[in-house]
Amino acid sequence: MKIHGYVSLCALALLIACDGGPDLLDGGPDADTAMPPDGGTRRDSGWDMDSGPSPDDGGATDASPSDSGLDAGAPSDLAWLDETPATLPSRAHHVAYLNFVGGAVRRSGVSRAHRNQTTVGYTGVEEDVFVPPFMAQRYFIGFTGAGRTRQAIIDRIAAAVRAHYATVDLQVTTTRPSDAEFLMVVIGGENADWDPRRINGITQSGTCDADEPNGIAHTFSRSLELPEGFSGYGAVGLTTTHELAHMLGLRHNRNPDSLMHAPSSGSSAWAVGAPTDTRCGRELQDDLAVLVANLGANVPRDPIAPHTSDPDPPELLVERAGDTLTIIVSDASPVRYVSLRVFSESPRPELNNPGLLHESYVFGSTTTLDVSDFGGATLEILAPDRWDNMAVVEVDL
Repeated sequence: MKIHGYVSLCALALLIACDGGPDLLDGGPDADTAMPPDGGTRRDSGWDMDSGPSPDDGGATDASPSDSGLDAGAPSDLAWLDETPATLPSRAHHVAYLNFVGGAVRRSGVSRAHRNQTTVGYTGVEEDVFVPPFMAQRYFIGFTGAGRTRQAIIDRIAAAVRAHYATVDLQVTTTRPSDAEFLMVVIGGENADWDPRRINGITQSGTCDADEPNGIAHTFSRSLELPEGFSGYGAVGLTTTHELAHMLGLRHNRNPDSLMHAPSSGSSAWAVGAPTDTRCGRELQDDLAVLVANLGANVPRDPIAPHTSDPDPPELLVERAGDTLTIIVSDASPVRYVSLRVFSESPRPELNNPGLLHESYVFGSTTTLDVSDFGGATLEILAPDRWDNMAVVEVDL
């Protein structure tokens, strides 16, 4: 058994140049028709793709499908909410946190990103839903070596989002901010629990042109996993850019050259110089002009600092006795959950894309896993703490 231990402090993603991948956001029903004229939840069914690989096209069927979406009533890891202030000071500039960690999100009547509370899906009764962490392995297609890691894929997605907002005063970070308001896009999970249609993202919206100061959006990366031959992380970056833009005041745009068009036209650019049509949800807009008006021009900023109260990720100990692995989390490092995923070699080697054999989540400090059926596979263990500092360990079985 070989253990590859590495940890991620959710540090700022490198500002690397990357190809966002092909524009593969094919159309679906016009999402604008689903937008209430007086506000409500914005459901982007237009950013619609196949739900992911199937055994016929070289993918793998998830062993635990119920764990691959957002599960209402799942064990909550939000006990720290009572220790978190209901309000934080506002920032003089906008900050967007790309959350690849997942965990419990509380459906509530009030949106507070710093407390993982969202109005998306709220029906009058508060409930916690579990969002699985981002599964980077499904985006390994075409990468080798150092580029074939969870953090490398996250860096590429974050860099693609930053590139779209490079001219405005928006700081995009993968470090969870601790001292003031911020926007959050949770990247992970599937769309099935949000809407009967196939949607790739969802954003809360109080009014048609709302500028959400402390909102939460979702990119359903598990619904954007692609079969053969595509760099699917580019679609994750575009969907995240699109959903974040809604919280920054952009509506859907009828201009097919805009990435705010719904259903998606495949554009990866903002529309500029467009006239305004005031019909709610069906207007033409100058996307970039709206962003500049709402955010101001780009201003150099210091990187977002991680939580100084506990900047280190949890400590994990992995022990093996026969076919049983025991995973122990240090008592000094309370975690929100422990994710266990087992990946095989690629079902189709030409795709260089591993198959998922097992997926489970544990809400406790100790767990065991029978690995008798997973010879030659790789186990990925993820364990974030309450500040989203992530411990990552890989074990060759």
